[in-house]
Amino acid sequence: VCSCSGAAPTASWEHRSRASPARPGRCREPPPMNADSLVMLTMSPASDLSSTSSDVPHVHLASPSLTPMQVLQAPNLSEDEKEHLLDALAKAEAEGALFTLDEASQQLREHDYCRKAVSLLDRTGDGMLTAEKIQDAANHLPEDEREHLWEILEKREAQGASLTADEAHEALEEHREVRRIVSMLDSNADGLLTEGEIANMAVHVSEDARQHILEALHKATAASGTCAITLDEAHAALEEHREVVAIVRAIESGEGRLTAHNIAAADGISEDEREHLLDTLSKIKASGQELTVDSAHQALEEHREVVAVISAIDAGGDGCISVHNLASAEVAEGVRSCLMRAIQELTERGAVLTTHEAHRVLEATRAEWAASVWHQ
Repeated sequence: VCSCSGAAPTASWEHRSRASPARPGRCREPPPMNADSLVMLTMSPASDLSSTSSDVPHVHLASPSLTPMQVLQAPNLSEDEKEHLLDALAKAEAEGALFTLDEASQQLREHDYCRKAVSLLDRTGDGMLTAEKIQDAANHLPEDEREHLWEILEKREAQGASLTADEAHEALEEHREVRRIVSMLDSNADGLLTEGEIANMAVHVSEDARQHILEALHKATAASGTCAITLDEAHAALEEHREVVAIVRAIESGEGRLTAHNIAAADGISEDEREHLLDTLSKIKASGQELTVDSAHQALEEHREVVAVISAIDAGGDGCISVHNLASAEVAEGVRSCLMRAIQELTERGAVLTTHEAHRVLEATRAEWAASVWHQ
């Protein structure tokens, strides 16, 4: 059965990914899965949702949006593929988007690519990915995908855990999906996103993703006056947003709120962020309210924003912030002003501004600097 090969990453991503050799438009059989061919493989053939069978109902091509029943009754799909499509369909419904046959086919091709990529990385077959295994993939995976797996591994190790093949698969799928979303918005393929491109409703992107990228653009505009953000900036903003959403969903009690027990027992969250959520919960409960999913989401994103600002200032990593650090860091004037005031007050007392104290200062003065946040 002939099938179209996947396209190479768009030109806008060439600065992050190794360029792939040209691919033929069609092939007689799937390319062989070996170390040399994986980098050439973007999307390998997946099961055909529209295949017919005399015994099993087929997915109707005319359906504007697939239903769970159509997925379950589709022939030639493995249980793993059906589970993947049901998860993708549920996510689309939660975002108010249609899940069409084309989107289902795209999802299956991506799922197959990631499955084979992780299988190649896990050369020992023990179901775990290590730094050595990812390093050995230097010639087999695009650079941005390899770097993303490095970041995920570092986060897991910081939490005292390992990176499983299943977690790597999920992370790689998420990374590629975000890249696809951002690339779709770049209508003129210049590597930059303007407000007009992001707001273009003709592009099938969820409203949540669209609004978050717009927010990233507005923050960049407030900080530096730019009227566009790069694809890398948009990708980083959306990927972090989706990561925070996943963390909060995994912690919430099922009733749209977070409890101290669930936060304390949660996996996949740093101790710093766990402590911040517990502190946020304590403050909210003191006012007689509950910590909702939306409030927790906002608290985590704001916490990460402050962490990013302070990391940019404390370039030397010595845990202290000086006037020199502030003068040389790329931060918004509102941030600089708040921290400079704190340095002056501490200097009068013979003390220095630590990163911990700087974090507390920025949390307390958010209203002053939030309109002109740091622009990388």
